Amino acid sequence: MTFPMIAIFSRTSSRVLAMALGATLAATVQASATTTVNWTGANNFNDAQISFAGFKADRLVDITGSGLYEACCQTGSTNFTLQIDLNNHWTTILQWSSTGDSITHSLASLVPPAISFSEGIVSGIKLTSSPDGTPSSDYNFTNLNYISYLSQQEYYNLYKYKYKSWDDFINCGDYDRYVHNMASFEFADCDVTPPNGPPPSATPIPGTLPLLVSGAGLFGAFRWRRKNKDSKLREG
Repeated sequence: MTFPMIAIFSRTSSRVLAMALGATLAATVQASATTTVNWTGANNFNDAQISFAGFKADRLVDITGSGLYEACCQTGSTNFTLQIDLNNHWTTILQWSSTGDSITHSLASLVPPAISFSEGIVSGIKLTSSPDGTPSSDYNFTNLNYISYLSQQEYYNLYKYKYKSWDDFINCGDYDRYVHNMASFEFADCDVTPPNGPPPSATPIPGTLPLLVSGAGLFGAFRWRRKNKDSKLREG
């Protein structure tokens, strides 16, 4: 075996090992796809819903944005429900309640953890509450779709009664939180096929394979050196 042949053998063995390791790693990655739905419905309400083109999902993994909820009565409790249109049937996936503490709470604080449900086609989201808040002044859901083209100064002039000063308005972050912001719901489905096809099957790799590869290379090098030495002795 000549030295160039040894090098080729070593490179080939390394490639085989790398391909085997790559196949094993790829097989451990679970395929997943996510779809984000923006709340394009009402901004402030007690009960509302949106519809959209359906997609397959089995979990709600996140809620983001400026959406808020608040109990309607100072001394009572309000019940809230999140439903999805699953296979053309409204299905409840989350229920919670809040006491009348006059404090708004973020919808984003409800998820994660992820909410699992039977896999199907999701084509709508519905938010309901009971008892209802006062229409036009004290809705139970607020700021789900706050789209405004007001400048910071215009926003402050309109709502300055809420703030102690301009600095208070800037520091509280309301402008960035509400303007051009909306609630978003992120769904996921694990039972999907990646764009390039399913991941390769795992290829078992013997624990001694790296030693076999290196040992074969050393053995070839030894044979080459011995043959080269014998050839020189014959020539001498």
